[in-house]
Amino acid sequence: DIYKDKQNEIAKKLIEILDVSGNKTFLLRDMENDKDRQDRIIALYPEIQKYFAIGQLTASMNKGRIKRKWLSIVRTVLKMTNYMFKTTAVVIDHTKEKTIRTQRYTIVQLKV
Repeated sequence: DIYKDKQNEIAKKLIEILDVSGNKTFLLRDMENDKDRQDRIIALYPEIQKYFAIGQLTASMNKGRIKRKWLSIVRTVLKMTNYMFKTTAVVIDHTKEKTIRTQRYTIVQLKV
């Protein structure tokens, strides 16, 4: 692919924004509460359109069918650059009054 270097560069930017150093994980709840990081990911969308063939994502993004646009961008781009997402349900706070559940995403780079 002629854009492979640019695609890998964008994937690295996304991983930096997600701040998944060390254990390569992030919590959905943390990202949902961090509008700045969401906006930084969405701001990469015009650049992503230049270097990725993502017609389905483009159609969905424009029609507003995606609840978490930032997550859709991350998943699509990383999947196309040889990364895999593992999703695990986790409980982050449990008391008699309430239980807070979220998803933990683990990003794994696949061998080529």
